[in-house]
Amino acid sequence: MEKPNKPFLTEDDIDDSPMERFLETDCEAYDGLLLPGKSYIGASRERIWARQHPGVTTRSGPARLGIETWPVNIAEIYAEPTCVYFSIRTYDTVCEVPEGRRLSQIFFDQGLPLFPSEIEPLILQGRLGVNGRPVFEGCRGIRLGIGRTIRRYNGKVLALDGRNDECFDDEEIRGTYRFRPGGFYLCHTDELVSMPDDHAGMLVKAKGIRLRGNVHPNAPLIAPGSEGHQILEMNFPAGLEIRKGDHVCSMEIMPLDQNPQNAYNGKYKGQRGPQTSLFHTEGA
Repeated sequence: MEKPNKPFLTEDDIDDSPMERFLETDCEAYDGLLLPGKSYIGASRERIWARQHPGVTTRSGPARLGIETWPVNIAEIYAEPTCVYFSIRTYDTVCEVPEGRRLSQIFFDQGLPLFPSEIEPLILQGRLGVNGRPVFEGCRGIRLGIGRTIRRYNGKVLALDGRNDECFDDEEIRGTYRFRPGGFYLCHTDELVSMPDDHAGMLVKAKGIRLRGNVHPNAPLIAPGSEGHQILEMNFPAGLEIRKGDHVCSMEIMPLDQNPQNAYNGKYKGQRGPQTSLFHTEGA
């Protein structure tokens, strides 16, 4: 099959930021509100064609508001340029979403994750930063625990294009903390992570806690050059008790075939604690 001509989006066009391209998503929603307990269908404005399997995930800003998207027809992009259709829902939040905002992102795998014996030299050389003494999880990946500060959604209407600090109440883990059944929470890893410019990271949910509810790594892809706490969205239908430092996810490290033109220097670089969405600082 011949590679189609522009304006189709292919993996060669993934250059808006390291390893990813944002998808502009039209979502059919009543009065522009995403309501809890309801599912919506969205479609990308771009048509995608690829030779390899892409990763598609929710963008960082919408995810911090409890929005989750996942593709339902991704296998079709191998045959011909195709609009990507998404199932869209919220984690028990109410969010106002204008038409044509970029809710999802697409990226392509850069290869197999490194083994611990390959990761340790990066840490010893100071190229990969993980504060504390890293604990390796299984044959690949570094174990990450939950940090002290938690932001709990308080039921107010969230706005994708506005500040939402007043929609969250700050709480801290003191001893044992209980997630309320059905609540939506912004959490952060106990560890600070700094990624070298020629490597990327991927967050993988811990199996034990994942079986108890919804744990969504805010940005599963950790871009080259990024630095800060990693953010997690959590929702447990039956509630859950947890202590500071408990294992919530693991971080895999992948080498890049080539350095990105520009390492990550976005608005979330250097984030500390459960930073709320800064989506309103972007242009339409």
